[in-house]
Formats: sequence, structure tokens, C-alpha cells
Amino acid sequence: VRMKEEEINAVVLNYLKKKGYTHSLKWFEQEAPVATLPELAQKVQHDPASITNYILFHNTKKESTAADYESNYASLKEWVNASLNVNRAELKSVLFPVFVHCYLDLIAKGFFDEAVAFMGAHGSSHRDVHTEEVNTLMSIKTHEHLKENELAQRFRNQKLVVKICSYTFELLLSFLMDNKHYLILAIINQYLDIRVFMGAPNEMVNHDYKAITGVEEEEMNEQPIRWGLLADLVPNKVFTDELGRTEEPQHKRRKLFEGMEFETVDSKIPLPSVDEYAQIKLISDFGSALPLGANSLPSICCYTFLNTNDSVNTIEISRDSSFVAAGCSDSSVKLWDVNQTHTRNFGTVIKKADGTEQRGSEDYSLLCGHSGPVYSLSFSPENKYLLSSSEDTTVRLWSMETKTSLVCYKGHNYPVWDVDFSPLGYYFATASHDRTARIWSTEHIFPLRVLAGHLSDVDCVKFHPNCNYVATGSSDKSVRLWDVQKGECVRIFTGHYGTIYSLAFSPDGRVLASGGKF
Repeated sequence: VRMKEEEINAVVLNYLKKKGYTHSLKWFEQEAPVATLPELAQKVQHDPASITNYILFHNTKKESTAADYESNYASLKEWVNASLNVNRAELKSVLFPVFVHCYLDLIAKGFFDEAVAFMGAHGSSHRDVHTEEVNTLMSIKTHEHLKENELAQRFRNQKLVVKICSYTFELLLSFLMDNKHYLILAIINQYLDIRVFMGAPNEMVNHDYKAITGVEEEEMNEQPIRWGLLADLVPNKVFTDELGRTEEPQHKRRKLFEGMEFETVDSKIPLPSVDEYAQIKLISDFGSALPLGANSLPSICCYTFLNTNDSVNTIEISRDSSFVAAGCSDSSVKLWDVNQTHTRNFGTVIKKADGTEQRGSEDYSLLCGHSGPVYSLSFSPENKYLLSSSEDTTVRLWSMETKTSLVCYKGHNYPVWDVDFSPLGYYFATASHDRTARIWSTEHIFPLRVLAGHLSDVDCVKFHPNCNYVATGSSDKSVRLWDVQKGECVRIFTGHYGTIYSLAFSPDGRVLASGGKF
């Protein structure tokens, strides 16, 4: 950047003063009239060509009042809502963090009543997308609340990354400068990291922010991942190998797996050997499978639970649809064998966790052992075991043969919301209110890995088909993918506007679906 002559003279003059060169200073002042530093600052401050100067010198003016925050933000909000649809989504991604920092500034400067009025006037316009954040901000009403609130500190200490196109950026700057909204410019400069890209405006803006997710998505999502299946679980390989030992015609193999390509990967973690019975069952299932089409649509299993009185929290169906289990709010697990005749048999033996028996009159097995509501269930692949997670912070492993509790796994400090067996059994994952997910094996009563990184409850968990990765969904509106061997997060997916309640991988492991508030 080229400096003007008077600016160079000012620098030289300041240098001579600091060094105490009085003779040279006197000669220099006589030969080169130089404006004083305050004069230069005042001149630069009013230079309309420099956007940065407007921001930098904003704080040299009079202290901003509560009315300044209200008028500046109200003007910006009205302009954004009146903007063209093509730019509105990107502008709203700037509007919310500006709203947050206006409110936090009012609290920090002691305008408590004005902050409440500001929230009442503008908070409702952000509730549809940022319900939890607005509710949290409403609880901040004093300096002490501001210092102690975790969400407020994340907004204050981490610059929010906002991506907008160059045209939208120019529109925003022009509006703020033309209307002399220097207060908003200062907030944007201090708390936002606006990244401008060339091209058309993005009408589907992700309204999640770095301060909320806690990490930079781009850095996290650059790590390499192998999405393929384990060789022992690739359907066409297993079935083709078996057919190769039979006299089945070749066209049957081609028709069944036409268009199906499966990448294979090696396991990063020790895995149990594939159960021989399970392998035979898998081959049998593939042999009975038909290609889906207009004349062979998939079927469903439909079960109705009557007179539950709102006591059923979760329902799980085994992979072969032979068992149905329900977790109840009375801390029990009810198990039905759907292959048996569903008649009411008086005198059914009910097994308890302590090994004692109780006579009942129902057509299901009652599994008792938890001391709080049961929130999640998961069957092992071969239907030998059932896992249950509860509010009592524990996970229990039940035997499907004896209908008794075999192991009680303790490690979480708060309720366990979800549990999931790995595709090969042996390992399972849990999600808890303590903001962590944990990896376990059925042979150990302690967790093998603790997956920490979410900023709120981990509400759901799901193993990847190759057992090398685990996906978690959280109330912090993000989905994370974890490397089971390293215990590190390798992917983060954002876009939800609320809690993620369910996760599911596609059979080939290439697609992850999440369910929650969009």
C-alpha cells in the first residue's frame, strides 16, 4: 500500500521524537510542515473510501446508547425482510448473530431493562430456527449470567463463520454505510468471520454456526474415510461363494445382485469370528430374496400396542422380525416372540434380573432390573442378546434364552438415551445426557472409548455397517461421525434446526440419514 507524503512525514517525525534527536527534529519541522497525528486520524476517520476505518474509529465516538442498538438493529431487520428472496437467506445468516451480540452488549453495558425490551421486540422472529438459543439468551439478565452462560461465552469468544456471495456482501455493506449503521459494522467486524465467495447467492443457507457446533466443519470433513463394507458382510460375495458350490444357474446370481456394487474395507478394530449359524442364516436369507420391482414391492411388519397408557418409551424389532421388545416407563422391558401363538397363557413364568421367578398371566416375557424408565433397546445380530438403556444411567445385557439380565454396564453419569449393537455384535455404542457417546464390548463392564465433543445431549447413536465408525446425533443440532479405533470425530454434519432424534445408514454404508427438526 502506497503511503501519502504527509503520512510518511508523520512517521518520521514520531520516530525523531522517540529517539530524542532534537536538532534533527527542529530542522525537519521547519523544512516539512507535518500535520499532527490527531489531525491525521481525524482525516482518515472521515475518508469515505475506507470501510475498515468506519469500523475501527466507531469506538472513538460517543458511547452507544440502548436506543442506538434498537434503532440500528430494527432498521437492519426491516431491510433484510424486505430484500429479494434470492438474497434473503444469506442476509438472515448475518441477522441472527447481530441480534445475539446486540442483546449481549446491552447486558454487558448494564441496560438490563432495555435488553428485556429488545428481546421481547425481536426474539420471536428467530424462534422458528433458533428456539433453544433464544430461550437460553432470555435467561441472561445480569453481568453474572453473562459470564457464566456457556452459549454466551462461545458467541463472545469465537468468531462466527458466515458465508455469503460477493453480491450479497456488497448489498449489506452499502446499506450499513449509507444509513451510517457504524454500530452494526463494529459488531460484524469484531464477532463475525464473513467469507465471501464468487457466484450466485445460496438460497439454502446452513444457519448453524461455528460457535454453536464448536468446530470448523471444513477442517473436520477433510479427513479421509473408507465407507466400504467388511468382506464377510458383502452380500454378493457371500451368496456367490455359496452358489459356486451348488448347481444354481449363473443367471440367478446376476439377476439378484444386478447393479449392486460393494466396496470392501478391512476392519480397524478386533472383531469376533462370524458365527457359523449366522452365516448360514445370511445365505438362506439372500437365497430367498427377490429383486424389488413393480410386481415385488417390499413388505412391512405391523404391530399395534393397545392400552399402553403412555407407558411405552421405545419399541425394537429383531432383524429377522421374530421378536418385538418394548421399553417402558415403569423400568421394565416387555418381550414378545411373534413366532408363537398369541394366546393368553395363565401362569407364564416371568424371569427377574436377580434370577427369581414370578407367575404372570400375559403372553410376553417381563424383564425387570432397571430402576428408571427404559429409553432404548437393541437386539444382537443373531438374536441371542438384548441391550436396554435407562434413566438409571446403566445399560443391561439380557439373555434371550433365559430371559435374565447377564451384565449391568456402568459408566455414564446421567440417563442413557440410546444404545446400538454393532452389525457383528460384540461391540455396542451408547448415547447419554452427559454429552458423550461411549463404545463398549459385551465382555467388559467398562467403556473402551469415550467420544466427547458434542455441546449438548447425545440423543442417538448408530454403528456404520463396517463397524469402523459410529454416528451420533445431538441436541446441539449436529451429527458427528467418529472413528471407533481412534475415538476421534472425523465428520460433522449440520443443517438441522433442532435436536436429532434418529440415525440410519444405507446398506452399502455410503449414505447417512438423520431425523429431527429441520
